[in-house]
Amino acid sequence: MHIHTTTGLVWGAVIVGIVAVTALGVAAGIPFGSSPTGSAPSSPWTQPSPTTTTTSSSVPPSTAPSAEVTSPGPLARLTPLDGRVLSDETVTVENKPGFEAKIAHLSCVNGVPGVLVETYDLGGFSGRLTTKVAVRDTPTGAPVTFAVIADGVTVASITLPVKSAEELEAKLAGVRRVTLRTSAAACVDVSGAWVEPALETP
Repeated sequence: MHIHTTTGLVWGAVIVGIVAVTALGVAAGIPFGSSPTGSAPSSPWTQPSPTTTTTSSSVPPSTAPSAEVTSPGPLARLTPLDGRVLSDETVTVENKPGFEAKIAHLSCVNGVPGVLVETYDLGGFSGRLTTKVAVRDTPTGAPVTFAVIADGVTVASITLPVKSAEELEAKLAGVRRVTLRTSAAACVDVSGAWVEPALETP
């Protein structure tokens, strides 16, 4: 089973683990699928125009915390500090449409592999950030590294090959700024997805 785009490209996904801060655990596979036999999916994947790729790996500096701490819920409801860098798209999982994802369209720039970062103000949030991460299956693809950075410190990271997906979890303690960093391992065009990233409390 796979995730499909309107361009016919496929996101592979056999989830093999859970990453929590520094370790991976085995998790049940979650097929990213096409439509049921005999029927075509109804717009299973919307494809907005790709955002401009940057090569800077820096994280916006932390400033004074917000007056109100961010409450649990989907990360997509928050506005990134420096504007949207990742492309908000809809994917189909297990033949069920409507899963929201943040897509990093990575391209080689001046001989440097693509890197995209998107940062959010959490105002001192404590809890967990959970998400699925996946790399689209493309002929010229390369491994992609997904990293969660909390106030300048990497608290969870995983590198996936093309046509794969896994769960990623990061523990957050009084975090003011959280950054999703997506980077390609080689100078090729490749896309990585953060599927329904969310903030949770115990």
